[in-house]
Amino acid sequence: GKMYETEQRRQHSSSSEHCLICLGSIIDKTILEPCNHSDYCFRCILTWTKQSDRCPLCSTSINHLTHLLTLDGNYERFFPLPNLPSIFKEQSSSNFRASNSNLSSELSTQISTTNRASSSSSIIITKTTEKTYCTSKIHRASPLDSRSTLSYRRSIYKNLLYSKHIPSNRFTGFRSITSKKLRRSDPKDWIPKITLFLEREFRAFELDQKEIDYRISYVLKILPVLDCKSEGCIRILTDIFGGNLDMAQLFAHELLSFLRSPFQELKPWDEVVQYPNP
Repeated sequence: GKMYETEQRRQHSSSSEHCLICLGSIIDKTILEPCNHSDYCFRCILTWTKQSDRCPLCSTSINHLTHLLTLDGNYERFFPLPNLPSIFKEQSSSNFRASNSNLSSELSTQISTTNRASSSSSIIITKTTEKTYCTSKIHRASPLDSRSTLSYRRSIYKNLLYSKHIPSNRFTGFRSITSKKLRRSDPKDWIPKITLFLEREFRAFELDQKEIDYRISYVLKILPVLDCKSEGCIRILTDIFGGNLDMAQLFAHELLSFLRSPFQELKPWDEVVQYPNP
């Protein structure tokens, strides 16, 4: 756009600009989005984002960095990985478990029956993502069941039940979703949808609204940066879930299932997904 063209001309017409962080001549001029401040070297501002997600000049939250600007209009966008808020590191474990004492106390017996690998987190992640779900008898909700209730969602996590995989094709309407696709899509097409899902899932764990809103905001920042089932995403979710890897993996699986679906509301997804018997 015009903003990038202007910035590209400035970058190539002047070599006297100085980075506000290192104070040296700017190398690989970088534009911060959405505030458009650009007096930074890419490496300098990248280092900055590891400590803060706000512009050093105006304190606007940084969504992404635009750099490698060229005169022919090319550029690259870089989405910094959000910093894990201290509230997760210091309070997540105690708060999460305190509000879900019954759920947490029963997990140990459930985990022992799931035949999960335990040699390393990466192996566990791989095994979980490739798990075959059709070998168990599938439970379908009767018309009297309320699959949208918080108690039902809570039981899914309590029993570590993975919804059966639904293939991506024109008949199901499900499609493959990656962080790259989310970055390229209009946020209005997926953020309201995913916010509905996240709100309900976190409410199922009886967190207060402030904790729910904080976690929703954080997960929404992660999704355009890391694929749902990537090792990096699972590690971050594990911190959010108080160190519970099994819960984080299940959450990522359910989140991706809903994200892949053609539905904008929760009810039609609830009616389609299938779970093994507890």
